[in-house]
Amino acid sequence: MKNILVLRFSSFGDIVQCLNALRLLRQQYPEARIDFVTKESFASLVQASGLVNNVFSYSSKKGLFALLNSCLKNSKQFRYDHILDQHSSLRSHLFCFLLSLNFFLKIHFGFKIIRRPKNRLKRFLYFYLRIPTFKFPFIGACSYYPYPTLKSLKSVPYLVFSSNSIPDFSLPIQGEYGILAPFTAWDMKCWPLENFKQIIPHLPFSQWIIVGGPEDRKKAQELAEAFPEKVLNKAGEYSFLETSLLIQNAKFILTGDTGAAHVADIVGTKGLLLIGPSAFGHTVSDRLKVLENKELTCKPCSKDGRGKCRASSYKLCLTSLTVSLVLRELD
Repeated sequence: MKNILVLRFSSFGDIVQCLNALRLLRQQYPEARIDFVTKESFASLVQASGLVNNVFSYSSKKGLFALLNSCLKNSKQFRYDHILDQHSSLRSHLFCFLLSLNFFLKIHFGFKIIRRPKNRLKRFLYFYLRIPTFKFPFIGACSYYPYPTLKSLKSVPYLVFSSNSIPDFSLPIQGEYGILAPFTAWDMKCWPLENFKQIIPHLPFSQWIIVGGPEDRKKAQELAEAFPEKVLNKAGEYSFLETSLLIQNAKFILTGDTGAAHVADIVGTKGLLLIGPSAFGHTVSDRLKVLENKELTCKPCSKDGRGKCRASSYKLCLTSLTVSLVLRELD
């Protein structure tokens, strides 16, 4: 592989899992040119990984065709011989088709397209018919690289995100601190807020930072106000890269199945990951311990936490992870 174009448009956790697998790609092909296509909000994060040569990004205002034009100008110089379609969506298929068409019309040599498998049939058979089509635990990062092994991913050094692109960035806390990432895109993946209130007084370190999106700020403020001397609410205040830098410099993270967990995974931050209904949240690093209820037959019931809970009581997979049980895992 000489010149590689990687497509992954969103979201936070998926981008980071994709970068996790790209560590192995960069190790195996250190001299290759690797360019990355993503949404504008993730561009600085991908560039700061140090794994890619260039990032093509787009916003909703400019659209996909403006992005395509930018990639075409670059491809005239580098002539990609591989495209890794890590999104494998209608949009990414269209993007690859238009790029291929341009190469054909201009009599350029074509490229090989390698697509990340979505396993849609396997998902349907498992989640709707409960036919065992997946081997668990399913490590999401492994699906982003052709024929990877967990052993290979574990052998690659942890990533260090660079802060060079944001010279004004500084940590909001001096000294040791932990990260709390209680919120996820879907409520079914969230450990109860009341449990966080009960466990915070018993957590090590005197200072903790809550991370999350703007939509999480109100709930995060509830925790911060309950423990004003110990908890700092930063949900919705930082970019994806800045949030990643916070996690990278933290001593510990207590997190749900969300993007923050995958950042901790790729940078090697020690922590505890609480996994509920979803199937694909497991991580690579042994420094991030996973706690889940493996005895429930209804689990996993969803690829990402959306949908209806099938348990006898709502979110039993997470409510059964009691505060005392989590505290024992923290020791």
